[in-house]
Amino acid sequence: RGVGDAITQFVHLSMLELAGTQTAVTQREALRERIKQHVAAHLADPRLSVDSIALALNCSRRQLYNAFAEEADGVAGYVLRCRLAACRQALDDRANAHRSITDIA
Repeated sequence: RGVGDAITQFVHLSMLELAGTQTAVTQREALRERIKQHVAAHLADPRLSVDSIALALNCSRRQLYNAFAEEADGVAGYVLRCRLAACRQALDDRANAHRSITDIA
């Protein structure tokens, strides 16, 4: 589903660019989607951080923060929310009943 959303977003942005209407806002939106895709793919990596995201996406920390400027908690807050949601989902899953909370965290 995430890949499909990203493809849809990229097609939308490509159409805007072809029409000559690409703006800084749409570029920020595209970067934000790329960041979200990267976070989803690397959520379990304990080294996932703002710096590692910037390095992987070949952009600056400032660009990351600008992409998440409309969100109160920024990039780091987004990563934290995603990790908490994944932990909550793992704790709700009976298949993980044998795992400790520390292990899931």
